[in-house]
Amino acid sequence: MERDWKELLDSRLDTFWGYGNLDGKHWFVGMEEGHDLDMESLKGRLKDTQGKSIVDIVEGNPSFVKKLRWFVPPAPPIQRTYKGYIAIQLFLELGRMPTTIEIREYQLTRLGRTYVDGLPNDHAILELMPLPAPSLAERHWPYGNLGIAGLENRKKYLATYKPVQCEKLKAMIEDYKPALVVFYSLTYLGDWQRIVPGKLEEVADRQFVYEDAGTIYCVLPHPVSRNIRNADWETWGKELLRRL
Repeated sequence: MERDWKELLDSRLDTFWGYGNLDGKHWFVGMEEGHDLDMESLKGRLKDTQGKSIVDIVEGNPSFVKKLRWFVPPAPPIQRTYKGYIAIQLFLELGRMPTTIEIREYQLTRLGRTYVDGLPNDHAILELMPLPAPSLAERHWPYGNLGIAGLENRKKYLATYKPVQCEKLKAMIEDYKPALVVFYSLTYLGDWQRIVPGKLEEVADRQFVYEDAGTIYCVLPHPVSRNIRNADWETWGKELLRRL
């Protein structure tokens, strides 16, 4: 095992959460980032974020962004997962469903940035589990041959680090007190419930909410889940807008 791999992974596990601004009033939380099987580009991503808790998704993460189309002007394709995050964010700003043009522009210029037009950004995009992976399949787990305890396979990784990450994220929310935390994926509803300080209640179809001490906690389906329509995003956005 290369020593620098262990240092990079230890740093990522200890400190890294995602992109944007932790002082932003809205946090969007997923389970983990995707990645391809190119270990050199993966190492580059880890180096970009070494020792940092949150970075600008473009400027602070060049090894990741340079391989993607999502942030290349003038008219990048809309990334499916990001689309769900942006739909909620813009609904709260506009009071209506955003257009495709508005979603694309937001992705290109505002999503996951630390600053926008010289001012601190209003949101953060976080992942509960800090290590990127190509998929949830065990055969795609890229860290098993590095000789690092706790990373031998995905099952061991989740058993070792997920309880710790849940407690760390819970403490971060209590510390920063964002107005809204949106968790994505009903598959991990049990994990999100461990972070939320009270019982989540289903207030609309596939939308679970709990309010406490100035923070609204919300769980929604993952944006790439089947059978999600624009009408669903509108329903969920209206519910959050009513509560904020």
